[in-house]
Amino acid sequence: MEGKRNYSTSSHPHHVETVTFEEFRRLDIRVGRIVAVERIRRARRLLLLKVDLGEEERQLVAGLAG
Repeated sequence: MEGKRNYSTSSHPHHVETVTFEEFRRLDIRVGRIVAVERIRRARRLLLLKVDLGEEERQLVAGLAG
């Protein structure tokens, strides 16, 4: 399949998969400010984050709770 990468596990534990500059350039990387955090009921390790991206606010779920 064109455009698909093979992410098979390597026998070398420190193998790092690299991307080309063109692949990196296609990423949509944004910086936001976390404005609120709440625990998700019945989920021990999940948090609901409310993030202000400047032009909009989004909700994200992250496995950050310890």
